[in-house]
Amino acid sequence: MGRPQLYCFERTLTLSTQHSALSTCPTHDYDSHIAGTPMIIRVALGGAVLLIAALAAGVWLLLQPAASPFVVPGAAEVRVAEVGPGRRQITYTMTRPDDGWQTMVVRGLRRSGWEHKALDPWGETEDFIPTYTRTARVWFIRLDEEVQILGDREHALVNVERRFRLAR
Repeated sequence: MGRPQLYCFERTLTLSTQHSALSTCPTHDYDSHIAGTPMIIRVALGGAVLLIAALAAGVWLLLQPAASPFVVPGAAEVRVAEVGPGRRQITYTMTRPDDGWQTMVVRGLRRSGWEHKALDPWGETEDFIPTYTRTARVWFIRLDEEVQILGDREHALVNVERRFRLAR
């Protein structure tokens, strides 16, 4: 008895003087090598490419500072601009300027562990920009974040910068 034809077919093609056999039978191993590369190596290479892409996406996301801690309720026309690597500029207008967006942002920052950057006692106070910093360490990497709160009662301008450094 031959093989069951339900699961398998074989056909021989004749093209000029060459003979070629096509088969879907599991006993034939024609597809185990494509371009001389075993299947396990192709799967490993594909997995490595996906892993590298996922790591690159994760690093990119880590470099992007979040905008949500700096936007308060009542904000309209919110714009987040990428100024450079790890730097964002967040702008918006307040529908009710009397709500005091700066105070709400500062309270949220302090609750999250941000510290007010010390004022230079010999510096000019006219050009003072309220700045808050936060530092986090993970193994040998240090993450430094800095926020500058600018703008007036109606128009908010927040500069956020995130830098990765090797911890000492």
